[in-house]
Amino acid sequence: MGALARACDVPHILLEVEMPLLIVLVVLYAVSTEPGVEFMSNSNGIAQYEFVNVDGCPSGERRSGYTIAPFDKVVLKQVNPDGTISEPVCSN
Repeated sequence: MGALARACDVPHILLEVEMPLLIVLVVLYAVSTEPGVEFMSNSNGIAQYEFVNVDGCPSGERRSGYTIAPFDKVVLKQVNPDGTISEPVCSN
């Protein structure tokens, strides 16, 4: 294998190692912040999420749980115990 081919593999190898580490660090940081702690205390314990697209929704407690909405936008919604997604996602 030539030096150029080995050099091209370096970024790929770094991504395989650094990306999971980065994800773990972001998750650990997120659950240690005030919104993360509040979210975890209001969680239904189901580690299943669905993609949603809701704008104009500030972070805070809702009827269906706690919303973490950076920039007032919800992207992931935790699935309810019956397997549904509460609609609307951001209502009080």
